[in-house]
Amino acid sequence: MNDMKLPPDKPLPDRPTLRRPMELLVKRAQRFLTIACELAHYVIIVTLARSPWVEHCMINFAPRLATTISQLKVPIVYARHLAETRRDEAYDKKMFEGAQGEMDYWTGVKAAAIGAECQRCYSQYPGQTWKNVLSVGDSNFERQGTRNVVKQWCMDNADVAYQLPRTKTVK
Repeated sequence: MNDMKLPPDKPLPDRPTLRRPMELLVKRAQRFLTIACELAHYVIIVTLARSPWVEHCMINFAPRLATTISQLKVPIVYARHLAETRRDEAYDKKMFEGAQGEMDYWTGVKAAAIGAECQRCYSQYPGQTWKNVLSVGDSNFERQGTRNVVKQWCMDNADVAYQLPRTKTVK
């Protein structure tokens, strides 16, 4: 919402130019999540935002989406909980050695969270292998993090996996 200069802690202004597009977006997101939950056993939202940013934004901008996510029991995972405390609590771009260092760090944080969720999803019985990992996100952190964690899983499990996981990333 920063690009629209809207504070995430206040309700969406009652202007048709904002309300109509938001209502359409919410309907599409509800449909997408509903279909995803019908097709997949696990649907999870993994974010680099600070907790409880997603919940606050839904309350203020998309309360019907919050209801849908609750009804579908889609968990929201905050990847920053896996970040090193010193970097997470006092984020400062100057501590990175350039843009690539920052990209690598946040991609690693996102990958760790995605990997932890995949491990949880694919641990229903001993020897279960990863099958399908789909990542939909708006940054390179999601795409590269997903690719990295699946690649690492493949290398770690090459001797026991009879089929490599299918991985798709969508922006």
